[in-house]
Amino acid sequence: SHPVEAAPLSEFITGSVDLLKIDIEGSEVAAFAELEASGKMPLISRMFIEYHHHLPGEMHSLSAFLDRLERCGFDYELGAAMPKRPGGYQDVVIRARRKG
Repeated sequence: SHPVEAAPLSEFITGSVDLLKIDIEGSEVAAFAELEASGKMPLISRMFIEYHHHLPGEMHSLSAFLDRLERCGFDYELGAAMPKRPGGYQDVVIRARRKG
């Protein structure tokens, strides 16, 4: 593994965003908590998110993540393939759109 520099997602949102694509390898919960706290979620119209479910050693809650999207005014659709074994790592694709 190689260390990488990280920056808050909100630093990159300086105006309205038509489509935000996210694939951040398990950091979705922290990134979206920061994004909500920054007050920048209303600037985003649509999102395409690759959510990493059941990553080894991680305690993420897909339901809490989806609740955040709903709380921030988004509707969503989900797509996912079953993991190769029960409880295994799974990519969940979330297509979100601002309600209204």
